[in-house]
Amino acid sequence: YDLFARTVGKRSPLFGMQAWACGNLRCAEGRYEEALPLLGEALYVEVVKDGLSVSEMAKLVDQIMHSLHESTAEEANLEPIRRALNELIEDPRWDELEGTLELAVLSHKMALVYVAAR
Repeated sequence: YDLFARTVGKRSPLFGMQAWACGNLRCAEGRYEEALPLLGEALYVEVVKDGLSVSEMAKLVDQIMHSLHESTAEEANLEPIRRALNELIEDPRWDELEGTLELAVLSHKMALVYVAAR
């Protein structure tokens, strides 16, 4: 994770994949509080990369929702999640996405995560 952050930067898809893998590992170990910032970093990369992928963002948001539900710590670091969602809110590409049922479901889930991460 740190190696990718230093060498390719935190906006790189390579870093995003590594952050997601680290988040997956923490989830598998039941360490949901530690997974949340890593999943937020992965979501941020999905939001700032060249093309928005509804399916990839949906997978990440599902995992974030599950981690929030399973988390027992009140003090989990949710800043990366807030940063990703705030970036997406301001991104004009969001408005250009095709209005599908998948996008509607993603929007609903993102709204729930947004409220939970405040």
